[in-house]
Amino acid sequence: MVPLAGGGRLSFRDTGTGKGRQPVRSLETQHARLRRSHVKELGGESQPSRVCTQIGLAAGIPLLLLGATLIAATGPGRNQVVHAAQQEPMTAHTQAQSPSGEPMPVGDIPGWHQVFADDFATNVPLGRFPGAVANKWDAYPDGWPDTTKNGTYYPSKVISIQNGVLNLHLHTENGIHMVSAPEPKIPGAVGSEGGLLYGRYVIRFRADPVPGYKTAWLLWPDSETWPRDGEIDFPEGGLNSTISAFMHRQGGTSGDDQDAFGTSTTYTAWHTATLEWLRSSVRFYLDGKLIGISTSRIPDTPMHWVIQTETATDGSVPSNTAAGNVQIDWVSVYVPSTAAPVPPPTPASHSTPTATAVSSPAPTAVPTAPQAASGGRRDPKTSSHSSPAGTMESLASKGRIPTTVVTLLSSGLAYAWRLRKAKVPRLLSRRRRW
Repeated sequence: MVPLAGGGRLSFRDTGTGKGRQPVRSLETQHARLRRSHVKELGGESQPSRVCTQIGLAAGIPLLLLGATLIAATGPGRNQVVHAAQQEPMTAHTQAQSPSGEPMPVGDIPGWHQVFADDFATNVPLGRFPGAVANKWDAYPDGWPDTTKNGTYYPSKVISIQNGVLNLHLHTENGIHMVSAPEPKIPGAVGSEGGLLYGRYVIRFRADPVPGYKTAWLLWPDSETWPRDGEIDFPEGGLNSTISAFMHRQGGTSGDDQDAFGTSTTYTAWHTATLEWLRSSVRFYLDGKLIGISTSRIPDTPMHWVIQTETATDGSVPSNTAAGNVQIDWVSVYVPSTAAPVPPPTPASHSTPTATAVSSPAPTAVPTAPQAASGGRRDPKTSSHSSPAGTMESLASKGRIPTTVVTLLSSGLAYAWRLRKAKVPRLLSRRRRW
């Protein structure tokens, strides 16, 4: 397999207007004018200072009350992406509609920096793929045999995008069992074939129970050296059977040198599969539940992601009348951020060379995985704490208060801070913790 690599970098920016700061600038101008006026002292405090204090309270307190109201309405941490270890992934920003009922996550999550996401908003008719999405996607070309050689990759006859769904129509034409293997072009690739070294791969999918066909959606080594450089497969299984996960170990000498994790879940309903690959472990989640973890001989060379859908490898051959669809609502890819990942729960026992984990094992605590060098996000420790407004901005950087609320709070607190330095009574300088 020699997939192509490329694509652009995904980025997300805060679009706050900052209009809440305008009253502060005008009040500061008025304060400066009052300080320059000649008035007498009353009780050790100048009239301008008292006037400024009243102005500061008049401007700051309503802003604080409005901010507090918004916090109560939205709640701390609302609209954040929740790590899979806590529950089903939620979104930092979500799309209005999703064919599967679960919107695509957009933005970073604890321990991970998002580098690729696609919810298939651009239609591509059958026979034109990748076409309009060629900057994001490629596929094995027409005519390549699949793993068993019972099927043939035919993206021109199989892949289309419509109504927010990437569709793989598995069927037979003229005796040829047609399958396909689309490949996302992940930005920041370090491997020779577009692969990453460690990452988090999430896909929302469903499939008709078509006998004779399967998914083997996998991370494949850019070195093309197998089984030595391993392989990671999830979800894998017959479309009329159940979903499993496999990790072929680094330094393997055969295809059986692997960890295997089974479930009782079938393909017919919508599911979210999450694969987290780090230097110290590989974790598999299905619909937010950890189904298995590997911690020994983890693949450690760049790998590229292939949505490989093919004929069954259990010895069965599709009939000429077997046909159906594999549907993908969205995909999302992350690289490890500079911060250590939030440790998710662990199955009751780690996998062994002969062990197979059961579905939804009982979680136990595990140590935090070692930090992996890739990606990068600003360290929250660099946030300013030199003033109450700085404290608000620090909370915003950690996602504990919405940015729009912080803008309002900072307006009142920043002015109060300046009044304090001008020897005006510190009525508004106390910090609050949420």
